[in-house]
Amino acid sequence: MSVSVDSVYQTVLAITNKEQRGNITPQDFNLLAKQAQLNIFEEYFYDHGKQQQFSGTQTEFSDPLHILEEKINIFRSSGTLSSLTLGPNVYRLGELTYTHVVDAPTDEDAGNQITSNPVQVTEVTNREFKLYARSPLTKGTIKRPIYCRDGEFSIKISPDTLTTDPSVLQYEYVRKPADPSWGYNVVLGKALYNQSRSVNFEVHASEEDSLVQRILSMVGISISKPEVVQSSTNKELIKTQSEKSMLNKTL
Repeated sequence: MSVSVDSVYQTVLAITNKEQRGNITPQDFNLLAKQAQLNIFEEYFYDHGKQQQFSGTQTEFSDPLHILEEKINIFRSSGTLSSLTLGPNVYRLGELTYTHVVDAPTDEDAGNQITSNPVQVTEVTNREFKLYARSPLTKGTIKRPIYCRDGEFSIKISPDTLTTDPSVLQYEYVRKPADPSWGYNVVLGKALYNQSRSVNFEVHASEEDSLVQRILSMVGISISKPEVVQSSTNKELIKTQSEKSMLNKTL
């Protein structure tokens, strides 16, 4: 499902300079590739929000919302919350749940454990969290727990007994894609591709053309070649118009 970093690099080199392939160094390419991938990745969520306003088609393979879900699912993951600290690669936090764990009540079941059904912990704003804590009627309970973000990778939860009781806090999240890297070895003064030292793009395989176009646009600006920028911009415009046309047909 990933996109070959070497395929994108060779395409960019071929288009920008068919004869002299040294205008774009691997270091420059890796920086531009990282930015291009992040731009595409962030647009998934923007486009997802727009597509939710419309009803999809009955065919899942032509439903724009389903297609976006497929692209985002590549980055979905889950983790167990420890000390109310999220993992460092959490880009967008999803559902947070807790499962209560207790020892079996009878001697015959000694050594066994009973777990409750997962309970969703509702996210509130930091201001709401403080307001709700002032009243026994609104503060979080075991049956209706709440949490708020307390920092980039930390949260606050109510009731706080959830962190001391024998319970398991789990969360769903979307991680950031790994930075792409065109790895190489220098042989006779030339950089030769080394797959074992490379990191492919993690965005959906269908994004290869978009990656090339975005990198070409940035490269065209940096080397002052308007014709390269114009070519990449025209192709991106055609792609956007095609996507809009498909959306209009589904409405």
